[in-house]
Amino acid sequence: METINWAIVAPGRIATKFATALIQQKGHRLAAICSRSLENANHFANAFDPTAKRFDDLSQCLAENSIDVVYIANPHPFHFEAVHLALRAGKAVLCEKPMTMKADQTRELVELARKQQIFLMEAIWMRFMPALIDVKQRVQAGQVQGHAGAGDTCRESRGQRPVPAVPDLCE
Repeated sequence: METINWAIVAPGRIATKFATALIQQKGHRLAAICSRSLENANHFANAFDPTAKRFDDLSQCLAENSIDVVYIANPHPFHFEAVHLALRAGKAVLCEKPMTMKADQTRELVELARKQQIFLMEAIWMRFMPALIDVKQRVQAGQVQGHAGAGDTCRESRGQRPVPAVPDLCE
């Protein structure tokens, strides 16, 4: 199995949780840390992978050929610029939520990722929660029928409109 090399941009509280999970995964490696200060990058790297490269400049970090994916955890007003730079550098991106502050910025990033055929994802953990994975598997196995919830029957009996259908969990 090929190892996926990750860079973390902005090693703060949420990046600490991410790195804790990342280093437990086979086939994934924390290859680089980018922080506003080398001192912070050094501290973070020493805690998770002393062999990780350290940067205080995002452009230099993104120029590192060994990096496959960039996890962006800087404050959300700066996500657009960081994601844009990473995509332009040809790096796959996992960005903390919200990906951008404006819908048109998100559309621009998605368009750029599609054009360059590069993976881009907003880090929304709900999709990967064990309970939701279990529900999806049950729906796929035919153990859950229909989309209406039990509350629909109560609403209909009181003369209220039923709730719109729940989005398909298997999409």
